[in-house]
Amino acid sequence: MVKINLRKPITQPSSKRAAPVPTKRLYYFTTKEYALQSLRDKRLKVARFNELNDPFDFVGIALGRSQDRIAIKPIKERLDSELGIICMSTTWQEPLLWGHYAEKHKGICLQFLVTEGHWEDVEYREERPKLTTYRKKQVSDLSQEDIHKLSKTKFKQWEYEREWRKFIHLEDPDLVTGHYFHSFSKDMRLERVILGDRCDVEKRVIHRLCAHNGPSVRLIKAKPANLSFTVLRDKAYDGELPREP
Repeated sequence: MVKINLRKPITQPSSKRAAPVPTKRLYYFTTKEYALQSLRDKRLKVARFNELNDPFDFVGIALGRSQDRIAIKPIKERLDSELGIICMSTTWQEPLLWGHYAEKHKGICLQFLVTEGHWEDVEYREERPKLTTYRKKQVSDLSQEDIHKLSKTKFKQWEYEREWRKFIHLEDPDLVTGHYFHSFSKDMRLERVILGDRCDVEKRVIHRLCAHNGPSVRLIKAKPANLSFTVLRDKAYDGELPREP
């Protein structure tokens, strides 16, 4: 049986003068409702593997033999019961991301500065990986590392997402909703809130929620570019947060 474990985050070696921890800016797209809840509670909902919008995602290995397809099922079920993921992008300017994940530009994108070693980039492929891709003859031969690679492999047509993933152990579900959440922290620090072009959130509300997350959080609004298929900052939008008296 394949032993399932979450890869430990990369840590810096201890020393008297530790090297700076590598960081990366990542962007989380969601609906207006979920974004406001996330800002209020300072946390993101952890996605479950069985909820992903691509049926070929997550251990999407090509298996021709029925016995292999049967053997992979309990591995998928166990992974789904133990691990969840948070998915983000390296860009906020891709129109398809706003259309697919941010309520057709009516939603919100949250910009985070994350500790790079806690996140992993998705590999995009033209063809589904096979057992022979990992030099294995049957599903039971797959190693933990093989399963880990499969869990961050997607079809190349999804490449526009420029996706990075953080794998989360499923512990302590919310007592009310039963969902799992991951809190904002120094390793996932909120930097900026980007409103979609069609987002109708009240300024009073979004100002209070931004301030609730600290004085360094900034607010901007997106808009479609005039001359290209991209999303830009709407310079006409006054996102300046009111100062405390």
